[in-house]
Amino acid sequence: MSVASLHAVMASAVMMTGASFRSAQGQGVVIPPQTPYIPGDDLTGSGSSFPIVQSEVVFPRPLSGRAMEQYRLAFRLIREGRLTQAERVTASVTDRVLMPDLLAERYIHLSNHASIAALKAWLKSYPQSPDVAAISMLLQRLTPGSSPTGISHQNLALNNMDVVLKGDSSSPLDDDPERNAELDHTVQERASRGVRGADSALNLVNTTPGMTPVYAGRLYGDVALDLLSQGAISPALRIGTDGFEKSGHKVGGPAFVGGLAAWHEGQLDKAYSLFEAAANAPLTEDDQQAAAAFWAARVEGQRHDTPSYVAWLRRAAAHAESFYGLLAAQLLERGRHATHSISRVIPVVETHGVRPALSKVDTSTVLSLDEGRHFFALVQVGEQGRAEILARRMWATTLSNPIKARSLQMVVQEAGMDALAEQMGRALKQTGRQDFKESVTPLPALKPRHGFRLNPALVYAVARMESNFDAGASSAAGAYGMMQIMPKTASFVTAQHIDLDSNGIAVIPVPPDMVDRLKEAGYNLDVGQLYLKYLAEAVAKTTGEEGTTGGDLLRVLASYNAGPQAIVRWEGQQKERPRDPLYYMESLPNSETRQYVHNVLLTSWLYGSRMDVDSPSLAALSEGRWPTFQEEELGQDSPS
Repeated sequence: MSVASLHAVMASAVMMTGASFRSAQGQGVVIPPQTPYIPGDDLTGSGSSFPIVQSEVVFPRPLSGRAMEQYRLAFRLIREGRLTQAERVTASVTDRVLMPDLLAERYIHLSNHASIAALKAWLKSYPQSPDVAAISMLLQRLTPGSSPTGISHQNLALNNMDVVLKGDSSSPLDDDPERNAELDHTVQERASRGVRGADSALNLVNTTPGMTPVYAGRLYGDVALDLLSQGAISPALRIGTDGFEKSGHKVGGPAFVGGLAAWHEGQLDKAYSLFEAAANAPLTEDDQQAAAAFWAARVEGQRHDTPSYVAWLRRAAAHAESFYGLLAAQLLERGRHATHSISRVIPVVETHGVRPALSKVDTSTVLSLDEGRHFFALVQVGEQGRAEILARRMWATTLSNPIKARSLQMVVQEAGMDALAEQMGRALKQTGRQDFKESVTPLPALKPRHGFRLNPALVYAVARMESNFDAGASSAAGAYGMMQIMPKTASFVTAQHIDLDSNGIAVIPVPPDMVDRLKEAGYNLDVGQLYLKYLAEAVAKTTGEEGTTGGDLLRVLASYNAGPQAIVRWEGQQKERPRDPLYYMESLPNSETRQYVHNVLLTSWLYGSRMDVDSPSLAALSEGRWPTFQEEELGQDSPS
């Protein structure tokens, strides 16, 4: 088979799928202007319009100028048959990212004179290369009667994107190693003792036999978060950064914690790089991807980079039923509608009021993929055909994460691979998502004995988190019913008068039938609301707002989960009073309480949408305010 014939075979495989070999002229791809929402200095930005802002996004150029010219020259020399000169040129290239492609070009040129052993070795070494099809065909031609080399034709010619869409639904998280509960506990216990304890915990991680990079990265992230909660910000930043490196850039958790620490210290450039890394790390859960994207947007808002701010918010909002996803959607919606209701936010999660356009967020996302650097290097040297085939292979492994798949589709479109981009777009539309208002189940008819004193969505959320609406639920700690109230607590908040003993300690008689009462849903819901109001008054006292129930909702929910004294003690150990509500949530003293506060708020927003009631906490957080308990109150009924 001639060189021309082999190139024709390669071209036909690409043309089957709508690709072409036209060179990329002008390596910087400039994007048209968009009209995003302008952020201000705070969390959300200011203003309510979408002024026009000129935006330019340039494709990454992973190769140095010298390496780019060397590769371009080497490809041209091989195609002209000047193989010896090509070898001289490539001998001094230090960046080897395109060496498999050059070797493939050389073997294709050699055709009948190519070494069978060399071809087999190449196929074994570079199974994801865009030239696999051509090299495989050449090998089969040189060894008549041989069987195919195990190359997937689905990956060679992806003209049916439906097949690819259904063909690989695996997630990188499937490869996450199982954790050792005893080791996790020991690491956490040591890290809780401060910086010295954290060093001891890390030494244990580093010396544990069989420790994998991924598991080590996760444990480093846990230690960093413990230190962040203790106010040891600089060590948290260092350990979070080290943990991300230790995981081989695969685990997003430690990078996210490092980003929070850098944000706290005002190191915005460092914070951005860590949040970006966390959002793009392959072993990052959806909720944390949304969180990292949202915090990256916060950094860009501070730096007044409006296109990137909007792009990151859109990235976070794509995780439509996560805490930060809904918060991002609310922020984007604020540019058009000043509203506390979530009901108008839901339909714009996909459009966000901003025309979709490529951003540096998308290019950095694609660059972070396993073959991302390879792809952009091919585009940089003008190997457009190879880049398109590689994009198809990347697509097949990216669909488990629709956010990254969307970024790849937008990059492919801007690279001029229009037919492939159109196929990708159609496939993405098929992924769809369930109706938002049906996503929160169940929705039982709750009937507190004296009605709702608080926002029904909040009551539903707490009951869902505490017992999943099980009126007969009981805990090992002795809490009962839908809102998991202890008999002594119920007796205290329903008492008309409290007597004190000689030491000034409240004497709380518990009626013998209190457990049975708490198992009655209407009574339990009444008492649960009264306890929340009591906690709000207690929080107001500790924050200097005595005489009101205006204590902030975050502290109330944290106290409901961990106990009021635990939160007071933790805050007393902090070097400074927390100023930022979202940072406060992320730095709460234990993972259960952090998750509880996030989940109650998120669930209350989801129920608010389904029940068509306001979500004042969503509005407050989107405006950079601390959500107040008072905004959740419906009336001032007296306990009975």
